[in-house]
Amino acid sequence: MFLLFFTSSVCAEVKLNFGSDVFLIIVNGEEADSDSFFGSRNQAELENGSNQVLIQYSVEITSAGDTEIETSDTHVILFTAKDTSLEIKALKIKSL
Repeated sequence: MFLLFFTSSVCAEVKLNFGSDVFLIIVNGEEADSDSFFGSRNQAELENGSNQVLIQYSVEITSAGDTEIETSDTHVILFTAKDTSLEIKALKIKSL
């Protein structure tokens, strides 16, 4: 389950922040590895209005002394926002 938080601030765009284990794959139909989206590794700057992102969550899980990396299915998030900052975080998962 993913959580989307809204925070009120004065800005001229939508800033999308995401947790360290949430990976942004596509933003509005374009691959997110484009430098035009990122202010930093954990933030994307989007235009005001309707946006669509494709994200994925990865977590390290330790079981019987072994560490495995588990990755979620991809998730599409649609939202409309204006002049604000949003945060996408995933719940902490510790076991399978």
